[in-house]
Amino acid sequence: MCVKLVSVNGVYWNTGKYYLIDSRYASFLGFLSPVHGERYHLSDFKQTRRPRDAQEKFNQVHSSLRTVIERCFGVLETRFPILKQMPSFSINTQCQIVITSCTIHNFIRSEIMNNNHSDDLFDTIGDENVEVDDDSDEDNNDGGGNGQNDELEDMTVVRRNIANQLALDYGYQQI
Repeated sequence: MCVKLVSVNGVYWNTGKYYLIDSRYASFLGFLSPVHGERYHLSDFKQTRRPRDAQEKFNQVHSSLRTVIERCFGVLETRFPILKQMPSFSINTQCQIVITSCTIHNFIRSEIMNNNHSDDLFDTIGDENVEVDDDSDEDNNDGGGNGQNDELEDMTVVRRNIANQLALDYGYQQI
C-alpha cells in the first residue's frame, strides 16, 4: 500500500484525509472546517429540528465527529494526567509521551474488551450530549494572503463533495 503524504508548512497528512477544525481557524488545504452561517452544534439538531439541507447535514456530521474526538482526548487526559499539563520537555519527548500514552490506552482497551468488561472512563466521559466549544460566530479570516485562496477553494470543493454525498445518502437536495 502506497500512501502519499503532503506537507504544507511542516504539517503532513494523507491525501484524501483531512483534519477537522472548528470555525475559529481559516480553512486551508488538508483542514476541513464546518459550513459557516449554518447551524452547527449537536443541540441545534435535537428533537425534531433535523438538518434542513445538505450543508446543515454536513455541519451535523462534522460536529458529531468533533464530539467523538473531544471525548477521546478527555479519556486520554483523564487516564494520563501528564497530558493535561505537559512538562517542559523537548518536543520529541512530548511526542513520545503522547504516543506511549495512546499505546498503553489501546492495550488497556483491548484487554478490557477481551475480558468482556466495559471501560468505565468511556462511560463516564462518554456523554454524547457534550458540546464542543466552538466560537462559530468569529471571523476565521478565510481567504487570507500567501496563496490561501486556492487552498480555501480546494477545501470548499471537498466540503461541497462531502455534503453532496451526504445529501444523496440522507435524501437532501445537492448543493
